[in-house]
Amino acid sequence: MSTPAPQQAININLSEISARYNTNVQRLFDIAAATVGGVRVQSEKDYGDFVKSAGYFPNGASHAKHEDIRPVAEQWVVRNILTEALNMLTPLLEDVRSVAALAEWKSKGEASGDEPQKILVTQREESLKKTFGDRIKQLRDSYNVFSFVEVILPGLFQLHTILAQHDGKVPKEFLNPTGEWILGLVTLEVEKGDGKSQPTAKLARTNRRFALGSTVNVSKADILLAVGSVGFYASTLLNSLQEYVKKTIPGQIQQA
Repeated sequence: MSTPAPQQAININLSEISARYNTNVQRLFDIAAATVGGVRVQSEKDYGDFVKSAGYFPNGASHAKHEDIRPVAEQWVVRNILTEALNMLTPLLEDVRSVAALAEWKSKGEASGDEPQKILVTQREESLKKTFGDRIKQLRDSYNVFSFVEVILPGLFQLHTILAQHDGKVPKEFLNPTGEWILGLVTLEVEKGDGKSQPTAKLARTNRRFALGSTVNVSKADILLAVGSVGFYASTLLNSLQEYVKKTIPGQIQQA
């Protein structure tokens, strides 16, 4: 006589997931403030003194002037900050898919089975083979889990491509029907209370517009907004996931 498989303990802690992503976004936000801010306040003398501290040049004939290398350095820093920010989205989408699928499984009341293993291993492998857009669509179609700020993501990916492949200049393929490229960023608007009501905050969108061939020079504030936009996407997506899990398995989660 076979022994029944023990019930699998699957604990869903959305607070822990949310805290992890918020911490990662804050760390990148701080790195962006330190690095981009540092590049912009560095003087020509600072640059020269720092270069001299090495005691040699790998190739002195090609040593760049400060005025020439500073915009290149900033573009390099911004590109790598964007890489880090956008790379957060891959594990985020996978965490959200896994939690939603596990919640659906738990709602069926099955005491045993190999479904959790399929969700966390087999389905994960299948999910990671899909395009970013298809993974977002799967969350919406299968679980009605989505973020209302996801419309800004294509622009952030395009910004990364512009910096990495087009020397910071807007290519023709990114232009909209009006002949411009638009970078959308998420902002937090705070409305002060009138003495009778408390201050309130809401998410809003601000657009930066660029013409064909123009150099995309983003301000320090916009660089931080780009990082913050990824953070707002993560937060709103996790809020949507929380609502799905609350409806699917009431009372069985630690909320974000």
